[in-house]
Amino acid sequence: MVAPDSFRLFVGVALPALYQDGLAKVSSTWSPRLKSKVTWTRPANAHLTLKFLGNVAPSALDDVKHALTGVEFAPFVLQAGGCGAFPAKGRPAVLWLGLERGAEKLAKLAASVDQTLKPLGFAPEGKPFHPHLTLLRVRLDKKASQTREARSDPWPEMMEGIARERWEAFALERFTLFRSVLGPDGPRYTALVDFGATSL
Repeated sequence: MVAPDSFRLFVGVALPALYQDGLAKVSSTWSPRLKSKVTWTRPANAHLTLKFLGNVAPSALDDVKHALTGVEFAPFVLQAGGCGAFPAKGRPAVLWLGLERGAEKLAKLAASVDQTLKPLGFAPEGKPFHPHLTLLRVRLDKKASQTREARSDPWPEMMEGIARERWEAFALERFTLFRSVLGPDGPRYTALVDFGATSL
């Protein structure tokens, strides 16, 4: 088997099974009501991204793993809540689930990951950290008739309904280096290594 020229990597937080079940419920509830062509995040792929690394040479993988072992953080509680969209007005391109608890501490963890990987040549993030879980992406359709139909999609009602969902709080005790493999049916994520919390 030929070794890959690069690995597409990101650092993130995997979500517990209860969240995967909840996301499957949201998808099954709202998908039949949408005329827009959308791609839902697979429940098994659900995560919170801390930093996207892009394509990384296999020779640099061990350096990345070693650097991330130096990230120190104490366990803290996360809880999802609220629903938003990119862009915020008009027809959304992305629908996301926000955080009700733990956003500030997650931002500090993301900043620590960012600074830890900077010496390896990974550029620091140029915009504020916005913790969110992508629920779906709207696929652009050039057919005018389908675009007109899509304008009737109940986006405000949908976002309000998702915002009313109650999500369990959970303890974040580790983050993960993931590999992403793009395929015809969407990306597949593989956990390469976990990095546990310290006793800070």
